[in-house]
Amino acid sequence: MTKLGSGLEEKFPRVIKANNLLQQKIGTGKLDPFILDRIQAYLDSVSVDFEKIAEPHMKKIMMLMEEIPRNDYGREEFIEELVKPIMELKATGGVFNEPVIANVSGMVLGILENVRKLDDDMLDIIKVHNRAINTIIKTSIKTVDDRRAIEILAEIKHACMRYYNRNRTAMGL
Repeated sequence: MTKLGSGLEEKFPRVIKANNLLQQKIGTGKLDPFILDRIQAYLDSVSVDFEKIAEPHMKKIMMLMEEIPRNDYGREEFIEELVKPIMELKATGGVFNEPVIANVSGMVLGILENVRKLDDDMLDIIKVHNRAINTIIKTSIKTVDDRRAIEILAEIKHACMRYYNRNRTAMGL
């Protein structure tokens, strides 16, 4: 930092040297397709209780959903905190062959990342997201072709589109 006088300081971006530990372990260049196929086969064959994976993320969302209504102002600070567990559900759903969970979370995440204000309508969408995830897990909906999955995905999509259309200017879009 350079002192500019009158107590002001000029700040420059810090340069952070990249950690290349992973690169040292696996090397550079393309991964062998055989290895990728083996990894994918392993991920496809592993039986995972997704409820246990989703539980901490769902609890975090529910805890935030209880706390947010107590704040009449400053709700916006909760957006990032809500994004994280929903993003985790989307990512882990994709990794552990739970495409319906990944898709539901992806739709809600897509709109949540663009809001500037957590109004009651957005909170309702997040509540519906949680109920949908719980239903998907409890009823073992595994494919997007399942009739129940199609209905859930359509409802989430319509709710997000209604919100988007109503709040397009407030979202800066």
